[in-house]
Amino acid sequence: MVFLAYKLVYLLKNLEGSGRSPFDYAQDRPTAPGVVRWGHRPQPRDQATNRPTDQATNRLFSGEALMKTKHLTILLVILYTTALLLYIIALTSCDLRPDKESEPLTADPILVVGHGAFIGSDGTEVTPNPEFIQQAQKYYIDTLLKAAKAGQAPNDLTDDRIEETQKLIYSLVEDEILANALFVDWLIEKAQPQNIAHLTSVNNALRWYYVLEIQPNPILPTAENEWTKGIPPEIAKELEAAGLTVFLKTNANGAEYRAECREAGVPVPEAMFTSDRNFQGIIDPEFISTSWATSVQPLS
Repeated sequence: MVFLAYKLVYLLKNLEGSGRSPFDYAQDRPTAPGVVRWGHRPQPRDQATNRPTDQATNRLFSGEALMKTKHLTILLVILYTTALLLYIIALTSCDLRPDKESEPLTADPILVVGHGAFIGSDGTEVTPNPEFIQQAQKYYIDTLLKAAKAGQAPNDLTDDRIEETQKLIYSLVEDEILANALFVDWLIEKAQPQNIAHLTSVNNALRWYYVLEIQPNPILPTAENEWTKGIPPEIAKELEAAGLTVFLKTNANGAEYRAECREAGVPVPEAMFTSDRNFQGIIDPEFISTSWATSVQPLS
């Protein structure tokens, strides 16, 4: 292609420099005394000097211009044909379907989460992007649905109820990733899988990462607003009214939260960085994330 383009420019410059029209040449004349053939055209010569006459010279230049025009035409055809072939090859080698889906995952893509890091199935740290999050969510949804249909879920978790709940969530929540996370929440709650702790922590971690790091204009909890799992409060209330858990079970904190924990029979979190704890130093090397530091503060 480069050679053909270079040749085309070279011929164009030469044709331009001749100052002659490619079709400006005289008609052939019969051979006559004093006329010899020059190439394939009769070229008259001066009888005294035996040199080509002005008419012959003009004809020569015109013939050269005509040949250059033929060369240019051939080159243009070659260039056009080559470009067309390259275009066809590009079309046949690329899948232009706009909604092409990635290959579904066959194993859990996240081994563990902790300290803000996601550890993939190969043991290396993963930085989620929207495509990765959606692939992981699809894997968890498919896994939970298979478990439900295999009879591992309560009897009231029927196909009709699953379909009805799925349609409700996706009809109200516009953000697909947040809708997926809500559906995973509901499936975990209803199906009660054996790895419920892992699925719950991973689903919440992916949602928080998406809201904090990826989603534009996220809806975050404030002192006045409860955590709605990233969706508008009015949508969260409508889903709650339909039986889905969106808001936190409690908004208490401090002593009130600890009291609720004691009443519920769950471990009570103690205050951090108090005199009851002694700083024991930073753990090095880091065993979860390469960008976070971890420390241990055992009770004294």
